[in-house]
Amino acid sequence: MFDRIFKIIRANIGDALSQEPQMDSLERELYRQYQEQMRKAAAEPAYEQTPPPPAYSAEELGYYQALEVQPGATFEQIKAAYKLMVKKYHPDRFPNEPDKQKTAIQITQRINIAYSYFEKKFGK
Repeated sequence: MFDRIFKIIRANIGDALSQEPQMDSLERELYRQYQEQMRKAAAEPAYEQTPPPPAYSAEELGYYQALEVQPGATFEQIKAAYKLMVKKYHPDRFPNEPDKQKTAIQITQRINIAYSYFEKKFGK
């Protein structure tokens, strides 16, 4: 009995599913536009490709590191970092400690070289 009812229901549902819905011209046009948009979306990549970050030489990365700024920093950021670093490591801050003064001289020289590199690079 249940088999018979199941077959009747399945046959009726199958008929309803196999019939295409009746659409007027506006619905057909909207459906066509929708299908076209879906095809275009499937053909396009799902994300925009961003250009790769600029490649920096090991030397230039060392200069960024000496000034403790991120690669790609603006000249204004580099200048501000330079002023802070020179103030922090200036050799005159350690007049009575020769070891610290010697280290400060080396660090200050490295900072000055890095800053002069960026001055040339940015044309300042």
